[in-house]
Amino acid sequence: MSSSTGSRRPNAARERSRVQNLRDAFQSLQSALPAVPPSTKLSKLDVLLMASAYIAHLGRLVQEDNDEQQASNSTNQNNVTFHPVKKWPMRARLYAGLNYSGSH
Repeated sequence: MSSSTGSRRPNAARERSRVQNLRDAFQSLQSALPAVPPSTKLSKLDVLLMASAYIAHLGRLVQEDNDEQQASNSTNQNNVTFHPVKKWPMRARLYAGLNYSGSH
């Protein structure tokens, strides 16, 4: 029994470290979101939803800027399209309930 108890301590320490790293990552992500006061308590899901909506918004801004540049330039030298979460399989679930009106 002592061998299993001895192996639990390193596992518990690893798990605490992992959870703390995850907590820090979510806090860092939340602090990068505009218009969210630092003292605001948000769930991890809320942080992910807001971050993905913000990334999609930035993607639309980049796309609009690209469209404007293409309209002003007759050549297509730098035709870069930004798709923030297009290939992510959970994208549809993240946008469920959000008023996302993107064309991509």
